[in-house]
Amino acid sequence: MGRVFQPISAARHARRPACFPSVIAAALAAAAVALSTAPAQADEDDWQLAARAGISSISIEGRDPFGPRLALDGQYGLTDAWALRLTAGGSRHSVSEDMARGLPGGAVLGYSAFASVSYTMDILRLLPSFEMGLGVLGVTGAVKTPRRAVGMQAALAADYLMGPRWSIGGVAEYVYAPFDLLSKGLNGTAVPRAFALSARICWTIR
Repeated sequence: MGRVFQPISAARHARRPACFPSVIAAALAAAAVALSTAPAQADEDDWQLAARAGISSISIEGRDPFGPRLALDGQYGLTDAWALRLTAGGSRHSVSEDMARGLPGGAVLGYSAFASVSYTMDILRLLPSFEMGLGVLGVTGAVKTPRRAVGMQAALAADYLMGPRWSIGGVAEYVYAPFDLLSKGLNGTAVPRAFALSARICWTIR
């Protein structure tokens, strides 16, 4: 009898170690499914607040100075992908006096406020998004003629989900004054465009 049951018992013991990799593989697969199905963005009816900090260039009176920029975002989720967003920002640009053209030196101050529609894709924890908006673009400070104009906004962003409520990412934003491009863009009095690169942190209110 010992010769009959010994191989069976030995076979059972031999199979036990092989079960552990299977258990680990199943656990990893379950974790991957959980991550892929977990909500990774602001859902419908969720509010999101974000703060941005970066650099910006602005075109005014033939000059294109760079400077720091700060902005705040507020977003309301219409669906899991579409949202309404409000953005307000300001920038400061140091310029030197240009006596030949009669341009003052000092600080050029740019400001903008936009209402936009945002579309966000959900790739696990990475959230690429695109937005288009309409609002106001203005410049004051060390300029011959302060300007304020109707502006349009286009932005590309990518955020990485740090948890259920927090994410960090970056935004590339381009704004311009479409009605000034043709009528006044050539005479140096308009604010035809501005560009900004910013890092941002977002908080989702559920």
